[in-house]
Amino acid sequence: MNINQLQYFQATCKYENISKAAQELHVSQSAISKSIRELEREFEINLFNRLSNTLTLTTEGRHFLEHTNKILEDVHMLYVQVKECRNANNIIKIGMTPLVGSCLLPPFYQELYDYDKSLILEPTELNIFPLLKEIENENLDVGLIISNEINLSRLGRIPLLDVSMVFCTNIYNPLSKREKISMKDLQEEPLVLITPDSIENKLLSQRFRDKNITPNIILHSDQVYTIQHLINHEVASSFLYDIIVPRNEEICQIPLEAPIILHIAIIWKKERYLHSGIQKIIKFAKKFEFLHYHG
Repeated sequence: MNINQLQYFQATCKYENISKAAQELHVSQSAISKSIRELEREFEINLFNRLSNTLTLTTEGRHFLEHTNKILEDVHMLYVQVKECRNANNIIKIGMTPLVGSCLLPPFYQELYDYDKSLILEPTELNIFPLLKEIENENLDVGLIISNEINLSRLGRIPLLDVSMVFCTNIYNPLSKREKISMKDLQEEPLVLITPDSIENKLLSQRFRDKNITPNIILHSDQVYTIQHLINHEVASSFLYDIIVPRNEEICQIPLEAPIILHIAIIWKKERYLHSGIQKIIKFAKKFEFLHYHG
């Protein structure tokens, strides 16, 4: 007995006619007749009463049809569930910290699409500690983060690229003439800093503390547009990654005397089931090359 035989039998029962069943299934009448004969021989029963061109089920045939319907329904549900599972495995729930997402998501997404068009990203923007919690709880499959200062013992990690924090200010600010900037240079400078619950802020704040400086922070923001707007209007200066300084003639970037290098990586929870989609994106990440900022 096989699935085709059961499908042929079911269609024949529907029409009570082999010719009509063959038309629906796009097979020959002889194929259906042969399958029914094989079922009857295998189970040693007569499935139909044969009268002229009409077939009516025997008592055994009616019982056989009940089981056939159930088996074929179960087979159909199996196909549906496997297909849904396969499609679900191609949807990758990816979390990212705001600035990392700003610079990395567009090229990452484009190169991933070129690598495997079946993979679909569902991005979520979170600050670092909520993001790590979602990775731990397996509500996110992978994360794009700054990996400095992060305990990686429970995480898989692939480094993607390193970036430098640079001082960004308006070209009319006297500080724009400096070749390099120290924290002491910024004692009175109005600053918009990245949100406190970020690795970037943690590293910058530590630099200020090391110099016993209390920075003049007027706002916290992790939105590149907001930071750009404040710099454009000479309201404040800020720090950004060297690769995402806005394309704006009124904004200049100046390296720090003591560089702050940030390590951008893709992470995932080690002790979890890595379905095929996660395995694909990990394999892709090993080949990823950051070519340019798409902002």
